[in-house]
Amino acid sequence: MKKFLSLLFSLLIIISLAGCSKQPKTDKENHEHETNYVTNSNGDTTTPGEIWEKGAIDGNVYTNSFLNLTFTKPNSWEFLPEEAVKIQGDEYDMMVVDHKTNGSVYLAFENVKATSGAAMTAKEYVSRVLQAALEYSPYSTFMDQTEVKIGGNTYIKVTIVVQDQNDPLTKYVYLRSVGDYMAQIYATIPTANADAVDFDSMLS
Repeated sequence: MKKFLSLLFSLLIIISLAGCSKQPKTDKENHEHETNYVTNSNGDTTTPGEIWEKGAIDGNVYTNSFLNLTFTKPNSWEFLPEEAVKIQGDEYDMMVVDHKTNGSVYLAFENVKATSGAAMTAKEYVSRVLQAALEYSPYSTFMDQTEVKIGGNTYIKVTIVVQDQNDPLTKYVYLRSVGDYMAQIYATIPTANADAVDFDSMLS
């Protein structure tokens, strides 16, 4: 979790990694951290033996068939190349940034059963998100928690305002529990620019 939040607040570092290179991992290495899925308390069920799959980018659209999710970026936004995403770790699947508003979005999976000893619901995971935000900045403020539909599935959406070193950041965290994993979409933007971006409209 701390790794996820540090990434959000180090956007310039992430962008600089776009030019870096890293030896790609084999398919076996890419999936060695993944486990089989079961039906969770939200009713999400996957086929026994199935593992989460990475999505694909076509033009302005990122699609993840496993989650039945699409993200459509504005023309001015930029998907980071696969090499930059891989450097962050196998749990990351998509990163996109906007140099004009300094907004960013990324999708990641955390094996919460491996990190916490048991799977958990999205609502249970919210407390970890808030705790990590407070550890990053004691001036973090919880603003809202709602449920939203994305691709026909229910996500918990948490809104937090974090006082960064320079300007406050508004962070929207979309959470969905799938088997042992927590699918996480982190959307961050300087609070001064928050009204200029509608992240919900980019997700379907």
